[in-house]
Amino acid sequence: MSSELETFYCSADIEDALSPTNGHSNQELAVLPQNRWPHGHKLTVSFVDPGADINKIRRAIDYIKLWDPHINLRLEFVRGHADIRISFLGDVAYSKIGRAAEGVPADQPTMFLGSKTALNDAQFGAMVMHEFGHALGAVHEHQSPESPIKWDKPVVYKHYAGLGFDNKWVDQQIFNKYTKPMANSTAFDPNSIMLYAFPPHFTLDKKGIVPNTVLSRNDITFMRQLYPQTIRYTMPLLGKSEKWIPTNINLYAGQQVRISASGTITFGPWGSWPFTPAGENKTAGGGSPAPGLYKNSLVAMAGGQPVYIGNGGIITAASDTQLYVASNDDFWVDNDGKWDLVIDVIYK
Repeated sequence: MSSELETFYCSADIEDALSPTNGHSNQELAVLPQNRWPHGHKLTVSFVDPGADINKIRRAIDYIKLWDPHINLRLEFVRGHADIRISFLGDVAYSKIGRAAEGVPADQPTMFLGSKTALNDAQFGAMVMHEFGHALGAVHEHQSPESPIKWDKPVVYKHYAGLGFDNKWVDQQIFNKYTKPMANSTAFDPNSIMLYAFPPHFTLDKKGIVPNTVLSRNDITFMRQLYPQTIRYTMPLLGKSEKWIPTNINLYAGQQVRISASGTITFGPWGSWPFTPAGENKTAGGGSPAPGLYKNSLVAMAGGQPVYIGNGGIITAASDTQLYVASNDDFWVDNDGKWDLVIDVIYK
């Protein structure tokens, strides 16, 4: 293998996403919550080697942050214990896949950024982005069922044996394909940061893979699908209900939510007429969930003062809290009908 291609050797923990019966990954297992971090999760990252080169740490952070605009996670770099614990020791790059990192003992790294050879900055950056892609839940692109690579297996086995890797490692990290791809199932992406570089003589048709050193368009698309920056919830808001209804949607301070609704609620008791979520342009009385705001309207609260939403309004969370919604009416026990709410939680 040429020195240009021989940059780093990734040993992503494929067992995190493999079926125990056939050695191939199971799509449903690979994208279950234990592999994907929760939406809006504060993903903490630390560097655990005592006396580690501060400039190397800063370079790694810069490359990790290139994923940040495309995920609805909050990256936070800390000292000590973290979700992702990174070491530069050793000569192999390695990462647990997604939330499988939670199963690693707290005093051990979940990711290694090691290499058998000296790396230039582009190669180092490619290694960091590749391994952090695993930490976010991505798997190797060359192991997609859509992969067109025609391996010359004896040549590949022989090469890696000379580097100290046995056939099992080669099978797990290179040859084995997933039964269903985690990303971009319609096409193989030769530009993915999750794809190894391979020389032409590794393949029967002598078509190699050049090194990829930047996130591809499909890498970004996949992460935006895995961690969408707007999550939609639907729920009914009944006329006959408690004043403030918990949505079970947890928000962090500063996070925004857009709420819209359809349907009508008929208010009483002195007559029946329907109101839309925008209510009426009149100040609500003291018996309302939000006195002073529009009467018979849709209101919300997220750690601060109640906010008039109307239909399609945005509320910003004042603290880490749960979102509450209500019909702003003095006589809620006599109401009938419902509004069907659509709640878009915005992560970026």
